[in-house]
Amino acid sequence: MEQLQVVRAGIDDFTELRRLEQECFFSPWPGDVLWEDLCSKRSRYFLLRQGKEALGYAGIWMILDEAHINKICISPRCRRKGYGGQLLLGVLLQAWQLGADSLTLEVRKSNAAAIALYSKFGFEIEGVRKGYYEDTGEDALIMWKRGIRAEMERQAE
Repeated sequence: MEQLQVVRAGIDDFTELRRLEQECFFSPWPGDVLWEDLCSKRSRYFLLRQGKEALGYAGIWMILDEAHINKICISPRCRRKGYGGQLLLGVLLQAWQLGADSLTLEVRKSNAAAIALYSKFGFEIEGVRKGYYEDTGEDALIMWKRGIRAEMERQAE
């Protein structure tokens, strides 16, 4: 079995990102929105690959010393195998290398598996966005992981 890698995605990876977007999300972003975000200077996208196969992806927005995870997903056929944790760890490392000291994200209040994963990686619930998801009106939990630089320095010692 080939090793998992989290690699930077570029415009040449758009077709794979779009496929995963369609597979993973109940209300996927339209292709033009995904393309525009992929091309934005503030955005960074990452693919989780096993060999040449893309198993998932994540997108972040860099804002000063914060990274906002705007998308993270694993193909439905690959879930519950630890791939989400591998992708999230890769995103944390990439965000730190880009200068982030904090990461934030929104997650559906009903997505217990994702909330558990984020909590395992040190994210904490710090707020709620009422009716955030337009497709269902569901609330989003706002989760933060702070102090990434200090954590990385401790691990390097």
